[in-house]
Amino acid sequence: MQHFHTRVKTPLFVLLSLLLGHTAFAQTDPPPPLMHDQEMVEEVKGVSKPAAFVIPQHWKTGKPQAGRTNEKRSGYVLNDSILIPFVYEELDITYSDFMIAKREGMWGAINKKGEAILPFVYISLINGKKGTLIAARNYHEYGLLSRANDVLVPLEFKQVIHVNDSVLIFNHPHKQVVVEVLNQQEIRAMGTFEYEQFAPLGSPYPRFFSAKTKDGQTGIVDLNNRVLLPFEYLKIHWQHGNLINFETEQSLQGLVNFQNQVRAPATYPYLNSTTNPNLFGVRDARGKLGMIDSSGNVIVPLQYYSCWVLENLECIKCKTVQGHYALWDEQGEQRSREIYEEIHSNKAVPNILVAKLPDSKKWQVLDRQGQVLCRELVDDYYFFPLGFKCEKAGLTAIFDLSGRQVTDFVYKNAFRSFDTVEDAEKRARALGLPEGTRLVCQATNPAGKSVYVDDTGREHEVKK
Repeated sequence: MQHFHTRVKTPLFVLLSLLLGHTAFAQTDPPPPLMHDQEMVEEVKGVSKPAAFVIPQHWKTGKPQAGRTNEKRSGYVLNDSILIPFVYEELDITYSDFMIAKREGMWGAINKKGEAILPFVYISLINGKKGTLIAARNYHEYGLLSRANDVLVPLEFKQVIHVNDSVLIFNHPHKQVVVEVLNQQEIRAMGTFEYEQFAPLGSPYPRFFSAKTKDGQTGIVDLNNRVLLPFEYLKIHWQHGNLINFETEQSLQGLVNFQNQVRAPATYPYLNSTTNPNLFGVRDARGKLGMIDSSGNVIVPLQYYSCWVLENLECIKCKTVQGHYALWDEQGEQRSREIYEEIHSNKAVPNILVAKLPDSKKWQVLDRQGQVLCRELVDDYYFFPLGFKCEKAGLTAIFDLSGRQVTDFVYKNAFRSFDTVEDAEKRARALGLPEGTRLVCQATNPAGKSVYVDDTGREHEVKK
């Protein structure tokens, strides 16, 4: 479910760009080191000098084995022989003629003989597209190398943006270079831009880019530098479908579409997208939260401490400052008063909500319109692929996906016997049950017998 609250958060679009340890135009930390699969790299305990240790017996597998000493130095062995000395802080876990490694704080590459084939002069060195290498000699100075150490793109850029499986944008204030990687030795230049700031919009691979000109105006362009939204805005934060979040000089945000039509005027200090493409969270100058739709209409009044779009995408739960929840729908109808301590949903059972009453700490089963489905207040609940259970005084009742109670509170030890709908259907076929039988769970009936219960309340024998 989507959550937003009074604290300003990073916009929900994800920059699928290889920032190499920093966010564009923000942090100054160095990029992270190459990470290893810890299941394939073992520690040699109690070793005082890496060069003198006895190779553990279980490393003698008849093939090259990566290892790591307790001094945090990595190398390779083959049975009783050391193939690569244990002198590297980080080392590729795939034994090959090209292994990225870190030694004395700098990155380079070695071959199977331990010979340096790329000098250890880089603060960052990671695999790029099609066998190329993204490298940096200094902070915020990244470029592209071949495995032969040929410079394909000069090491002078602050950010690398992955556009698709072969296209990269090397980004720096005042200059952006777009290249297509053809193979590990060749690239094709696709274009050069000259924007003051440049950032991808959307994920996993961005199609649109926020660009700021020298006069401080921001618009949206595509990979070919075609203008999709005019350079008329102070800031652009994110794009969600056909809608773009923009900000004015007064630090107020609104929504505009790609036709440059304002859908929500810039009246909100905070505006963010949700998992529902038609709903947007907003905050006013008092810090109160609510929701608007894609036309700027207020759906939930700005009077709450926080709001969530629930997993069925049609319900919104809103929390007051006092900690009580109300339920709203996407048409702007309030479905319950602010009486609940919590409201839960499950995307596998989209028609059902469970809400906790603050005084009794009991749960109430609701439909997504906020109407009570079960008169009984229950101690606990659990969702299965084809239904759910509720517990009261140590006994369990079974419900189907519509929220209909199909058994009384008579079962004990009801538990999840299958992880998916397919597993439940497979089990029903194995038991020889009629086509369409939908098993909800396994439980112990009042006679003390272990049975499967289906979504009509019928019991079926558990066969050994």
